[in-house]
Amino acid sequence: MSIIPVSIALASSDARFFTFSNPRGDRTFPASPANVNPRLQRVRVDTDHLVSILMVEIEAIDSKAKEALHMTSKLLSNPSTLKSIALCLETCIDNYNVILESKRRVLDAIGTGDAEQLSAELSSNADNIFNCEDAFKEADIKSPVMEMDSLLAKMITNSLIIAVDMVYF
Repeated sequence: MSIIPVSIALASSDARFFTFSNPRGDRTFPASPANVNPRLQRVRVDTDHLVSILMVEIEAIDSKAKEALHMTSKLLSNPSTLKSIALCLETCIDNYNVILESKRRVLDAIGTGDAEQLSAELSSNADNIFNCEDAFKEADIKSPVMEMDSLLAKMITNSLIIAVDMVYF
């Protein structure tokens, strides 16, 4: 984790601004008025930071879903894969594709600050992972993608926690 130095400067109008020095250039944000609770003054900065973390997490989910799709496709194309496993893998492939298709909607919801849409998309993605695992459970077969699904479920859950409980749009 890197620490970004923060400086506070007073403008001639007595407004406060935060200036962040970082490798991508300085950014200045208006601060809350001085009479606001100091913990609330951090909300804007914390939210911007959390949104950045959320976007990185969404990219990681996309990458892991592509990896899962590749892995399941490879298993499905293996001639020794049993028909019962192949049917479950097809369910997983369909669900991974839905997760990949939702990325744009998730990023749009973040960009527009639409917390309800973001929550709905991420919840739907979690359901897609559970649908994959449920296919194997219903067939009474040990899932060959259980570890991948578990990791994806954790990543999506983390994103939901950040989006619903920590980010204030």
